[in-house]
Amino acid sequence: MTGVGVPWPRSADEFTRILRKHGQEPGAVIDVALAWRAFREFLQVEIEDLVPEPESDIDGFIVQWGRYPWQGGRPCISFTRQLAVPSTSGDPQPDYWQVELTLTFDDAAGPVFLKGGDEADTGFFFRPVGSLRDDAVTEAGRYPQLQAALTATPARSVLSFDPVC
Repeated sequence: MTGVGVPWPRSADEFTRILRKHGQEPGAVIDVALAWRAFREFLQVEIEDLVPEPESDIDGFIVQWGRYPWQGGRPCISFTRQLAVPSTSGDPQPDYWQVELTLTFDDAAGPVFLKGGDEADTGFFFRPVGSLRDDAVTEAGRYPQLQAALTATPARSVLSFDPVC
């Protein structure tokens, strides 16, 4: 994947641009449904200079929800795109980076599915950009937890771009 899209180090910038196009600020998302639409659009953007892998886990996404200690135990949902990029250590195995939008909710206003302590996710989808990716996003969007979050108002949002440890 080279020369047809956004260079991988600028992928978070591209997601920010798309969020703003949908009227959302990465650090002040107020409409989860619009953030989800922006994420869907971002998932269709070709990312340049990714490292092919035998298992084809080059470019994928996951949606996660629950209550995590690093979010103060508050209910949250995150939209994550994971990229296999050239290793900085010279290792033939790629490094992995994630562009992640995390939406955190107040307990009283949090989606019903987050009232308990269950942490779960959609699992990773590694389908290529295009109709196969769109089908995977549609499948992920059917999870009742995501459907419930679409009508809630986040108290906080953060867009991060970090290596996977």
